[in-house]
Amino acid sequence: MVAAPISFLGGGLILRGREALQTGVLLSASEILAYGIRDGLKVTVKRDRPYNQLRDVHVDHLDSTDPYSFPSGHTTGAFALATMLSFRYPKAIVIIPAFTWAALVGYGRIYFGLHYPTDGLAGAVIGVGSALLINTYSEEIFKLSRSVLGDRCAIMVPDLLLYDGSAKSELGRSAKILSWSHK
Repeated sequence: MVAAPISFLGGGLILRGREALQTGVLLSASEILAYGIRDGLKVTVKRDRPYNQLRDVHVDHLDSTDPYSFPSGHTTGAFALATMLSFRYPKAIVIIPAFTWAALVGYGRIYFGLHYPTDGLAGAVIGVGSALLINTYSEEIFKLSRSVLGDRCAIMVPDLLLYDGSAKSELGRSAKILSWSHK
């Protein structure tokens, strides 16, 4: 789930797209908050996974990085992502697939015996709540990012990613400096 925030941040930087860059910032903040809450609950609740507690739960793979089940981290991240994307792009063509995907992620974690239903439900609530909170304070988050990055951002992008390169990098490869207002 880190790919989406990174993709929006990278796309916003490379293509000089303020909306994509801001979406990447909000997706990142939402995921960080959601995973912080998830981690705090996991070490506090310490609920064993179903395959460790129930006799008839068999899993083909144990891809869990920790022994604790509550809440579902995958579901938390999926719902944080789906919710923030829905806030940023409030159209059915985004909302329906995003929440369908998030629900399937949650269902899959339960189906494969890695989580109890309440783990998935808690993950969905945390994900939605985190995105809602971050969206509520989005202007403050943008102001903070401007204070950290300054009013203008600039990066050098290899010519392979652009149609016309105008500067030479230290390595002698053609590159273009992208610069834009962050306001």
